Amino acid sequence: MYNQFTFIQNKNLGINPSQVIRIKLPSETDNDAKKLMDRLKALANVDAEALTGISPGDQPRYQKQEIVMPSGNIVSEEVMNVSISNGFVETLGVELLEGRNVIDWIADSAYLEALVNESFIKAFGIKNPIGLTFSSDYNYMGHNPKVRIVGIVKDFHFSTLHDKIGHMVFTNQGGNQVLMKVSATDISFILEEVKKMATEITGSSEFSYDFLDEHFADGYRSDLERRNLFLFFSYLALVIACLGLFALSSKLVLSKSRETGIRKTFGATTQGLLLRYSVSCTIHAFIGLVISIPIVYYYGNSWLDNFAYKREIGISVIIFTVIIVYSISFLTVLF
Repeated sequence: MYNQFTFIQNKNLGINPSQVIRIKLPSETDNDAKKLMDRLKALANVDAEALTGISPGDQPRYQKQEIVMPSGNIVSEEVMNVSISNGFVETLGVELLEGRNVIDWIADSAYLEALVNESFIKAFGIKNPIGLTFSSDYNYMGHNPKVRIVGIVKDFHFSTLHDKIGHMVFTNQGGNQVLMKVSATDISFILEEVKKMATEITGSSEFSYDFLDEHFADGYRSDLERRNLFLFFSYLALVIACLGLFALSSKLVLSKSRETGIRKTFGATTQGLLLRYSVSCTIHAFIGLVISIPIVYYYGNSWLDNFAYKREIGISVIIFTVIIVYSISFLTVLF
């Protein structure tokens, strides 16, 4: 578990959610969110701002998408559509590999502009994606405009490491959530300004916000609680095992006091006797390892199966566990 959480903390998500604040207005309308985003541009410590319908860290939602290829073949795949504004790429540090960024929706446009990720291109087997137009079920402004691919972005983790990177389409439909990238360490002033703006726009001073990196971390909350519970009982079991081993070694020494005296008479050293009795006691540790390692390995892998991206339990972990157990057992007996 420790290795997996270290892996999660060090994993490059492909985006930078640090210092990004997500704002939800009580009205939850795209129009009010756009008004707020436009006004955020005037704040000094706001480096970038964007709209989105779904934020990174939210539960992914997929739907079937069919694309008619230039050859006439129809390819169908599960696709996640995320509505965004032009500033989404800059706000989150998304890497644009090919083509250009989307332009915000213009009324009566014949099609929606879209960015797609590498997984989308591979899944559909598209050789020349820039400029490809396809029909969609993305209802916008009361109709279903066609979607035209204008750029390709590098794969990034839109959700936690529990889920694989999916086939993603980012369309220029805006959204009802506001993302803003701030450079100030003290954001209380910015939030006060946002509160004033929200009041003027919606007539209510109530709005919710959170930090995007913390929103990501919330996705691991249950895993973290399970890890802490596991560590607590592991330490408890270790203490109980050490006490039991100490009692066993004490009983062994007392029961062999006569034998010890005879052996010392015939020249046995204290170190040699301690080593002899230690080996006898650590046999119990060996039996415990033989029983526990397969069980822990099984349940550990069962927990890791919840993650699409994980660090496997390797032989080095097992060897390290054996060394630690034997070291603690030996020190307990010597004590």
